[in-house]
Amino acid sequence: MKKLTWGLLVLLSALALAGCKTDAFPDNQSGNPVFFFRGTVDGDSLALDAGVNGQYLFSGTRGEGEPVQELWGRMSSASCDDCAGSLEIAFRATAGINPASFLAPGLISFLQNGAPDKRLYRVAFTADSTAGEGFQWSLGDGEERQGGQIEHVYYDSIASTYLVCLETIGADGCSSTICNQLVLTEGSCKADFSYSPYQSGSNFIFFRNKSTATQPVRYRWSFGDGSRAGLGNPAYAYQEPGKYLVCLRITDGSGCESIWCKEIAVDSTICTSGFSYQVTTETIGDTLQNGRVMIRYRDAKGDLWSSAKLAQAADAQFEILSVEPYENNRAGKPTLLVRFRATAVLGRENKTRSFSGEGTWVIETR
Repeated sequence: MKKLTWGLLVLLSALALAGCKTDAFPDNQSGNPVFFFRGTVDGDSLALDAGVNGQYLFSGTRGEGEPVQELWGRMSSASCDDCAGSLEIAFRATAGINPASFLAPGLISFLQNGAPDKRLYRVAFTADSTAGEGFQWSLGDGEERQGGQIEHVYYDSIASTYLVCLETIGADGCSSTICNQLVLTEGSCKADFSYSPYQSGSNFIFFRNKSTATQPVRYRWSFGDGSRAGLGNPAYAYQEPGKYLVCLRITDGSGCESIWCKEIAVDSTICTSGFSYQVTTETIGDTLQNGRVMIRYRDAKGDLWSSAKLAQAADAQFEILSVEPYENNRAGKPTLLVRFRATAVLGRENKTRSFSGEGTWVIETR
């Protein structure tokens, strides 16, 4: 056995199991972090460390090529895959959905019985930039796209706020980037606006409010040169040509607040970046339960206890604390380093056990 630089041994061989593919990591790891779990099962301490007491960290994908897959990481003995004392964290992943869209800091729902309704937001983005010929989008959930007009789907079980950025690239090589917070919650207000010069090359700009909000609405404009206005549809004369960051902040009658910014050019040759969007909301049966998490624990007898398809208590939760890219495993598959904490109920036949704790794991991302 090779000497490891920080005491973590991860298997080299790829294990082929029925409907289950396991990819191993390189044999020579270095530095931090250490993979571990610290917690309790029914009040009894549970402490697991990779490279200690014969425990090792495995990761893999179940159901490759199937519509629904599982991305998992498991701490267990090198001599068996599901032996006594093993702990597995698995995420349900729908084919075609980037795992980065749900493997992100925040609360993750547990896999459950039935098919609860799920809301999705179909968002159409339109670039309204000047001197732009190339458009690169970062959509806030790990997805990136290109084009002046694109459509993307967000799911309400993953997050409600996304930082969306658009980089505009001009024919002369100029580039400009704008980022806005996209808020997708039921009944949320939305600030938006368009603009146009009085005539080509003019420094006199008309702004048109295109916000969606409950009346009455308070408008606060910032024109990027220190000047402000409180009208719904203002006009403004810039003193100098150039590029300005214009922002509209609204507060509506329900107390909802939204802000939206765009770059504008008082010179048609300047490269600017800005975009608008339209949202269509749909409700579907969540039969696939994409992104749901499962905890599987084998006790000292080797009996399997699982959170899957079990009614969870009101205080049950699985929270991802941080996520960062990790090394490719031996099969060349990308992995993520996931730090988490969890409180859940694990079941077996008609019995239940309480489970809680936190740890640092590795999850393959296909």
